[in-house]
Amino acid sequence: MTGTTTKEKFDYLASLKSDITYNDSRKELLLQTLDTINVVQHLNTLGISYEKTGEGLVINSLQSIQQPFYYSTNDFLRDFKIEHFNHDIGIIEHELFYDSKNQVFLQNRQITDQNNLILNTYYYLKIKALLSNNLNVNSFANYTDHAKQKIVIISSIKGTMFIGFDTISPEIDPEISLQLFYEKLSNSINAKGYLSFLKSEVYDFLKNVEEKNRFTFLIKNLKTVLDNTDNNFEVYLSNFSFDELRDTLTNERIKYYNISREILSKIYGQITSVPIAISAITFATYKVEDKLTLILIFISFGVYAFFIFRLVNVLNGEIELLEKDFSIETPKIKADCKLDSAEIDKEIQTITDRITEVKSIIKTFKIVFVVLAILFLLFIVYQFSHPAILGDILFLKIVFGFQFCFLNPS
Repeated sequence: MTGTTTKEKFDYLASLKSDITYNDSRKELLLQTLDTINVVQHLNTLGISYEKTGEGLVINSLQSIQQPFYYSTNDFLRDFKIEHFNHDIGIIEHELFYDSKNQVFLQNRQITDQNNLILNTYYYLKIKALLSNNLNVNSFANYTDHAKQKIVIISSIKGTMFIGFDTISPEIDPEISLQLFYEKLSNSINAKGYLSFLKSEVYDFLKNVEEKNRFTFLIKNLKTVLDNTDNNFEVYLSNFSFDELRDTLTNERIKYYNISREILSKIYGQITSVPIAISAITFATYKVEDKLTLILIFISFGVYAFFIFRLVNVLNGEIELLEKDFSIETPKIKADCKLDSAEIDKEIQTITDRITEVKSIIKTFKIVFVVLAILFLLFIVYQFSHPAILGDILFLKIVFGFQFCFLNPS
């Protein structure tokens, strides 16, 4: 049957509720009416099965896929299961109907608030299943005795507590939304450390409640329990993680410092090697009159200069990539680290200044190297056309050294 047909069945039975007597043990409706012919015609049209007896018309099999109805609240609370929520549901006594296809609740054929008997009972059973499950690592229950209807929780500090539950679901205040509490609980229970605080709060909250009533009392006061647990857990996180957060921030700074230091060490290596290379090549041109040799020196230095320039560009790319990576990480660092914003900004500015400093050194080195390389290449070209120039330069140096040593003996 379709959802619409199911609703039509329910609406018709609900309209006859004043003529219905319910047999709770057999889950049968006894319909006693003076208008039997008309009623039988409607039952046949809607496909509702019945039996004629001397007392009247008997309608059975209420809780089936074809007729998923309950007569009273007690009937519903006793027999409703989680899997029933996948189908249409009706409670004749209250004329309350759940249309599973459209996921709406109707009472007296009018759409009603969702925090009602059906929805709260469904989420009561979901919470019960969540808290009684002891098969997962993050399980609230250390053990569940379904035969004795007890959830057992064990705390190394508080001790052992038995939380009794009933097989019949309790009727929850419609002003309470157990759906919200279930979603909150299922999301929080897997957080590291949360479970111990929840157990501790439940233990303190239920210790003066009679054992058999503890689970129902817990559900009816779940908002208070979860709020207290959340507050204690937040305090714990704040105290526990302050130093850890500070260490995390410091580690971020050290990480970027170490990367920038590696790049700087590569730059310093080039800064040291360039003067040595230029001096060596200059010395190699001493008394060289062969133009072919000068050409080879010119080409060799050109290749060397090109290689150094490319290497510096690679290092510059590394620092720019580091800067980009840091700019992407900055919002995440601010979001994850719950320290004072001024302290976070200070550390971030320190890293930013460090990256800017390294970029400045690379840029300066590139400019200086390019200038030196051009001057040296011009020197080689000039020497190629004036081979005696190096001798003149050396003569001037000797004369200057002589004057400095002998004319200025101090």
